Amino acid sequence: MEDNKPIALIIDGHNLLYASFFGMPDRIKALDGRSVHGVYGFIANLLNMIRKFIPNIIIVCFDTEQGSFRQDEFSDYKANRPELKDDATNPFTQYPDIIHGLEFLKIPFIEKEGFEADDLMGSLAVKFSDLMKVYIASMDRDILQLVDDNIAVYSKGGGKEVIFNAQQVKNKYDVLPSQFVDYRTLVGDSSDNIPGVPSIGPKTAAALLNQFGDLHNIYANLNELKPRISSKLIEYKDDALKFRNLLKIRLDVPLDIRKDDLNLKNKKKLLSMSVKYVMGKIGLFSQIPYQKELKFKK
Repeated sequence: MEDNKPIALIIDGHNLLYASFFGMPDRIKALDGRSVHGVYGFIANLLNMIRKFIPNIIIVCFDTEQGSFRQDEFSDYKANRPELKDDATNPFTQYPDIIHGLEFLKIPFIEKEGFEADDLMGSLAVKFSDLMKVYIASMDRDILQLVDDNIAVYSKGGGKEVIFNAQQVKNKYDVLPSQFVDYRTLVGDSSDNIPGVPSIGPKTAAALLNQFGDLHNIYANLNELKPRISSKLIEYKDDALKFRNLLKIRLDVPLDIRKDDLNLKNKKKLLSMSVKYVMGKIGLFSQIPYQKELKFKK
């Protein structure tokens, strides 16, 4: 990596579970015939990330099934997401096997009632970023608000991978990471069913933030805006402030976790371990000998 600081790898388990479940072919079956493609993809990607970053500490963060405080504050939050009715459409049917795999690998994981994985990742990232270089592995763009000199976001999907630092965020969205919450507030976030402010798209939002700095200063200077824009901001001010609170990742979740609890154990073995070996050890595939040379494609 780019400096000599020890490395913390924080993984968005919920995001990785979905990406693996819907991104891998469901013909990957366990010994009992059930689909375990999500488990296979999750473990394969996890091992790849360990080899890529060779972290000193590691943790996987999950959402809870009960949701978070955000649903209490905005009943339509994530309400647009399809109902997961059966094994073929519900990634969480494979969640217990993923936990079994993490336990076998001695990779710590966490969830906390009332909070999302984003909040856990944010709180852990700021906790460790003074002394470590933190990489958060997630394709969720909301996480970009956490990027700073010591926190980067690793995103892999669609055959591409990007490590977002502050300049990468600026290049892609024309705003700074510190402005990203306000940017999403104005533009909206369809994945979370947050509509944003009508008539304000990405270019307008970025231009406003580059001119005024943040949402507060935009509202303090409405007289300088075109009437079409200012009228919408006035009309939807209460919604915008509510959306901003929903989009803001919490950095103060009480977590009784010490850095030493998250040390990567058996690092040398993990760096050369195959996904098929792990699947065998947790009872999903026929067991194969431990492979010193990794056989599957990174």
